[in-house]
Amino acid sequence: MAQIPRSAGGPVSLTAESITLAGLDGDVAIFRDKFGIPHVRAESAGDAFFAQGFVHAQDRLFAMDFDRKRAAGRASEYLGSTALLDDVLYLRLAITHSTQLDYSLASPETRAMLTSYAAGVNAFIRLGDLPCEYGLLGLTASDIEPWEPHDPIAIWKVRHVLMGNAPVKLTRARLVASLGIDLATHLVASVAFNGTTELIIPEARDAGEEYAFGLSAIEGLKGAWDVGLRQVVETGVAGGSNCWVVGGGKTEDGAPMLGGDPHRDLDSPTVYYPNHIRCSEFDAIGFSFHGIPGIQHFGHTERVGWCITHAMTDYQDLYLEKVVPGPVPGPHYLSASGAPTAFSSRVETIKVLSVPPTSPPTYTSQQISSYATLNGPVVLGDPTRDAFVVTLRYTALEPNRHFDCYVKSLKAKTADEFEDAMREWVDSCNNLCYLDADGNFGYRTRGKIPIRHPLNGWLPVPGWLTEYQWLDTIPFEEMPSSRNPTSGRVVTCNNPIQSTNGDYKHYLSNDYYPPSRALRVHQIMDEVEQQARKFVPADFSAIHNDKLSVRAPVFQKLLASLSETDTASLSADARQIRAAVLGWDCVTDKDSADAAAYEMFRESLYLSVLNDPQGPLSKVKEILQGEGDPKNLSKPLYGYFYRVLDMWIEKNDLLALPKGKPWAAVAAAALETAATKGKTIFGADIAKWRWGTAHNALPTHPLSKIFPDLASTLNQKPFEMGGDMDTTQQSAGFNKITFLSCARYIMTPAESWGKSTWIIPGGNSGHPLSPHYNDQAELYAKNDVVKMIYEWSEIEREAESKSVLKAKQ
Repeated sequence: MAQIPRSAGGPVSLTAESITLAGLDGDVAIFRDKFGIPHVRAESAGDAFFAQGFVHAQDRLFAMDFDRKRAAGRASEYLGSTALLDDVLYLRLAITHSTQLDYSLASPETRAMLTSYAAGVNAFIRLGDLPCEYGLLGLTASDIEPWEPHDPIAIWKVRHVLMGNAPVKLTRARLVASLGIDLATHLVASVAFNGTTELIIPEARDAGEEYAFGLSAIEGLKGAWDVGLRQVVETGVAGGSNCWVVGGGKTEDGAPMLGGDPHRDLDSPTVYYPNHIRCSEFDAIGFSFHGIPGIQHFGHTERVGWCITHAMTDYQDLYLEKVVPGPVPGPHYLSASGAPTAFSSRVETIKVLSVPPTSPPTYTSQQISSYATLNGPVVLGDPTRDAFVVTLRYTALEPNRHFDCYVKSLKAKTADEFEDAMREWVDSCNNLCYLDADGNFGYRTRGKIPIRHPLNGWLPVPGWLTEYQWLDTIPFEEMPSSRNPTSGRVVTCNNPIQSTNGDYKHYLSNDYYPPSRALRVHQIMDEVEQQARKFVPADFSAIHNDKLSVRAPVFQKLLASLSETDTASLSADARQIRAAVLGWDCVTDKDSADAAAYEMFRESLYLSVLNDPQGPLSKVKEILQGEGDPKNLSKPLYGYFYRVLDMWIEKNDLLALPKGKPWAAVAAAALETAATKGKTIFGADIAKWRWGTAHNALPTHPLSKIFPDLASTLNQKPFEMGGDMDTTQQSAGFNKITFLSCARYIMTPAESWGKSTWIIPGGNSGHPLSPHYNDQAELYAKNDVVKMIYEWSEIEREAESKSVLKAKQ
């Protein structure tokens, strides 16, 4: 196994007792616990954010710098041509252009936070103690561009742009083009978990024949958004999460308590960075995004705690733009005003690293042309050659003050103040659960959701018609919210928001995840209450670790329904798999042979439906960009249908099957496939199969693409997991887990927050040679947690190191 040469650099030292730095107003103490988690203690907020930037860079410099390159469309400088298509996408989205405007609109307090944070990052870079990735690339400290105050805004956007609904709308358009409106309508209605029963498209009388023709032409268009879809395919960035909160009347300590786990692609390191920052104005602990100041999604202060899931709301629209002749040379489009309007355009040159890298590195250059209309950047098609193109309108690409929420939330003392701090939140839209030390708890949908025609929620809409333009955003006061509900609990797992807001007047989304995880969390909570006891943190850990599939009984019922005729010709192996699934307890434990049999059968059943050349879904294979490859369930269409397979079976819905073929016949054939393929994956003895054998979390470092011989060292340690796409312990994928819980947490103000816990897969450090790169991995794989130490006397007592950043006089 190849090793990273020590000459490459790293790991970065964390134990220097004193470092004198310019840019500080006073001295700052940094205590690190046994997992390398930093606890920063400063006097002023400026010094606290400076030190946060310093420790982020100390632990995660390459990871945050790589995200900055991605946002700028310059990842090819680090990954060579393997990142070129990604760069095309992000250049065309013009993320960095929008972030500079956002920075200019931010409040003085927000700009001060971003400026201090950038100063801290730059202070670390100037020390020259760099992680090994730069050495591998032949780079030195002088090659790293200074951190700019607006860089965190760009990182935030690049981490969230592909979490919107635009890929799903494009998916639906391609379904219509490939399958026809009737079948597409039926399939889409199966996937919309908001009670919708019909796919709606703009009628010809509204949009004209041009729209119908343009919609059919989408299947042939190529461009940046295809890259976005591919990135979703490869990394699973679509995301998801679980979170919940219960009131103090339901807990043993009498204080409210929240818990949850975010689901994202598994990077090396994960984007979530546990840290703690204290100053005279706030004392906050939680998970930051590396490269971004503050505590964004999961954390608490002295008085308030919060967590989120992805709300799955719709804040991205795709517009079909008609290319027309113009009065002057150059491509034009028909605008909503009815006049030919010139596309705005840019041509940018990026550097592409020559691979394998040399020292110093060499580059080739590549020119990228980008176009935009008043609706947004062109993400599909080329207006110099195509009759139609597709543009993206996205709330986060429009001028906003999203980052103004960060400091305000850290200073909030009550639930009211915390909710009010969320007014400027834009993207991504979240289900926000919160609590305060006064015993309040609640829920709010946070983010900006446009008010527009309901048809915008389904497909790309005509960009040349005024009725599909955005009118406004839903007012903050009209967003879904609930304070101290009588049920004593809030549970949100990417399931429909409308389920608790039946009379809600605004359109939020057509696309949610199935309610299976939320239903299971409620089941577990019901079981606790039925025992006439109150919640303790261990009950929340049990939710984190729960691997019971509430949808598996649908497949068991299907197998139980097979007649003697259906099973007469089954092989002995196929019969054994059927018996294993029927006798299974529906717990997807990694050591379970029965769980492996179930997952292999379900996978085979799905693929047989999708790949049957006589079936109506055979054309979908071409859209899948992988022909039903089972390695990744987050593919836009693969996951799209996979998660409703059980619904089709439950309703005996035959429309997805070849004409005249019942589910029983498909199931019998899938048993044989499962036996054959399963033995190549799990081994010859079905009784000794283990689900964990094919269910591995494989964290991936970006440089492993160009240094494959170093992948085993660059990547954090792989580990087996139980669970699947339907379970509370979310871990979707077959052969390779594509997204899973990237963090787990429990927070309660009881005993001065002393019962709060957290953990991440891997470790806090982003340096492959650091002892803190993998030191939480084993605990995480065992479903364990570590204490979220908050009291400063305990922090000092338990610290393994203390450093002081001294202000340079």
